[in-house]
Amino acid sequence: MTQLPATTSSPIPAEHHPPQPALAQYRTKPTQRRIYRAAFGIFGVMTAGILLVPQLLVSWLAVAVLVWLVFMARHVRWMKRTATRGAIESQEIKLCLAMGRTSEARSRAETLRTVVRGTRQMETLAMQLQAVAMLRDGDAREAYDLMRARLVNGEYDVPPMPAHGASARSLVALAAALLGELDAADEWLARAERDSSDTVPALTIAPRMVLALRRGEPGQAIANFDRGWRLADAVLAAPDRHMLTALHAFARSHAPGPHYRERPALSGEASVDYQGLEYLGQSWPEIAEFLNDRGQADERR
Repeated sequence: MTQLPATTSSPIPAEHHPPQPALAQYRTKPTQRRIYRAAFGIFGVMTAGILLVPQLLVSWLAVAVLVWLVFMARHVRWMKRTATRGAIESQEIKLCLAMGRTSEARSRAETLRTVVRGTRQMETLAMQLQAVAMLRDGDAREAYDLMRARLVNGEYDVPPMPAHGASARSLVALAAALLGELDAADEWLARAERDSSDTVPALTIAPRMVLALRRGEPGQAIANFDRGWRLADAVLAAPDRHMLTALHAFARSHAPGPHYRERPALSGEASVDYQGLEYLGQSWPEIAEFLNDRGQADERR
């Protein structure tokens, strides 16, 4: 579970999509690599000059300080522009996910990772967007492997990344649970819950529900939903709430006793949109059948 949008039951109007031309100015400026090459070239010339004419050492040092200041100014400017580009692109990727354009979101997130390389926080967040797109595109295994490698390498263990650690670990736990690797999901959930983020209960509700359902405990899944829904409804994006309500309906349909099946769904089971959730059933036949049956029932209405 993450706070990054994926698919949603209510498409976002096209007029709200950020215009592509807005990114042109960030694509045509020099990259950090060019700045580094120029700086190293200048310092190389200056070093050669000092060796050839030692009497000009003071003058060379003065020039070196000036060049260094110019270099740092350019570097800071590059960092700011990259952060701005990353922020704009990440919002576009989130909108693609929200409208169900998972393949496009996946491709753009991969491109964004190369663009923001060198800015650790933005690169890590771009990778998480890519993992969400992979998961929603039906590739839970790729999403799991991608984020697991990032977490094992400690990418979220440096300031200010720990604030995003719970989201990343919950995403890995959800992917593992969907794949049926329940012990691994338990381990990642335990790690997520050690984070200090106030949103941890909302972020872990989906993987906890999937774990309970895959273990044949629909009543426990409903209890997890009841405990976490109020916070989830307040802090999670629409696609994640969409997924939770579908999992809740699935749990209710499999729970023993009429006291589960006859209780009203939180937002009315009839209003749950089962489209766009096929990724849940890629490695989970029971929910795949459930989603297919409900989707066909919706089409007949």
